[in-house]
Amino acid sequence: MIVESAAGGTLNYSKYLFPGWRAKIDGQNEGLIPGYPFGQISLNVPPGKHIVDLNFSETPLKKTLDLISLGAVFFCLFLIFKAKAS
Repeated sequence: MIVESAAGGTLNYSKYLFPGWRAKIDGQNEGLIPGYPFGQISLNVPPGKHIVDLNFSETPLKKTLDLISLGAVFFCLFLIFKAKAS
């Protein structure tokens, strides 16, 4: 999104700030802060016209846990089919 402000300020995005959210202003990483009062995504935008990019991606820990869960599902299916074959 393109943001333009003469004085700069705080941009609030109505999603909760969870690990995995990233922000870039004009291609540079920017720190996110929890907004008041509900912990929504907030970031400080300097004066002028800027391109703000907010995106979410899973953290490495969550990706690892997803793979472990998927492996457990396949292992359970293997045990079920092995028991039926016996």
